[in-house]
Amino acid sequence: MKLPNPQIVKLRISNKALQGLKILHLSDLHINKKTSLHSIENLVRLCHTLPYDIAVLTGDIIDCKTENIMPQLLALNQLKRTFYISGNHDLFYGIEKLNAILSHFTFLDNQHTFIEYRHQKIALVGISDRFSSFFGIK
Repeated sequence: MKLPNPQIVKLRISNKALQGLKILHLSDLHINKKTSLHSIENLVRLCHTLPYDIAVLTGDIIDCKTENIMPQLLALNQLKRTFYISGNHDLFYGIEKLNAILSHFTFLDNQHTFIEYRHQKIALVGISDRFSSFFGIK
């Protein structure tokens, strides 16, 4: 896994109390048997150098059975204040096992939660992959 240079995107937020909110967004990691533990540790280390208030992972974390990549997933579990939704690959290879391993993450498939930032409540809403109903997610 080659780590890209982090891309920083600044968005204008009309609510002044929310200005400065920093979201770390990771997507489509596709961790598989060829993904080294070292590369995931480097990714986590890189993420920890970036100032963020919350992290979001938006699907396709895995690309093989979880049993084959347990150390990599446990290393990923070190990210702080992380929320995620599944992608079709996560569903195909076993979302229940992935949820159990990523126990420090908040799973948001067709769910929501609230976070607080500078005394402002923010709703985080996860909308499942369109194929999720085939895997029992409602």
